[in-house]
Amino acid sequence: MATRKHHVDVLAEQLEARAAKPSSAQEVSPDYWELHCPVPQAALPKPNVVFKWGEGEGLGQDGFPKIPIPEMKLKGRGRWTDVLTAGLPASWSVGFLCNEKALAVFKQFDLGMHREYPVTVRDRKNVARNLTYLLVRNRLPQSAIDLGNSEFYVADRIQYKRLVLRRDQLPTADLFQLERLRSVVYISARLKEAIEKFRVTGLEIRANKKLFTGR
Repeated sequence: MATRKHHVDVLAEQLEARAAKPSSAQEVSPDYWELHCPVPQAALPKPNVVFKWGEGEGLGQDGFPKIPIPEMKLKGRGRWTDVLTAGLPASWSVGFLCNEKALAVFKQFDLGMHREYPVTVRDRKNVARNLTYLLVRNRLPQSAIDLGNSEFYVADRIQYKRLVLRRDQLPTADLFQLERLRSVVYISARLKEAIEKFRVTGLEIRANKKLFTGR
């Protein structure tokens, strides 16, 4: 019997499909792929602890956590996978709870600005696993976009249909986001191949039809 999707997952898929419609007929980019994760599977036992971290939400001036990451627990629908997503503040950028297998795969590549933090996660039976929270903060500046060769359209606001990166400002990291367009995490083709080769679970890779390298 197929597992029934949570209503939040269904809504997210509908919004993503609407945003992707203008570029759906475009070719798939051979350069970068989109990395997606399910809704957060691990959460803080006491969510209000975030408020105690203050206005900076626990981040230091360098953009990385200045406080130890508390023990976490699997949410009601969560299950053990190689990578878990965590319900931590959005200001913390891209972060994954990794077991040894997943961490080893990621560390084969250029992760740019990143740090690792030990975290204990417990399941519903109170069984604990020691994982590593891999936090990555790579944001490509808007100056890297070749506006002359990119394509935009107007709906309720200006949207991008196709973004082309300048050849002299290509990302060196294998995992990154675009500054001010941080809803999507992009990975290189070689990182995508490794995730699939080693069958890292808990991640979803999707074709990208919006971000390209200038030719």
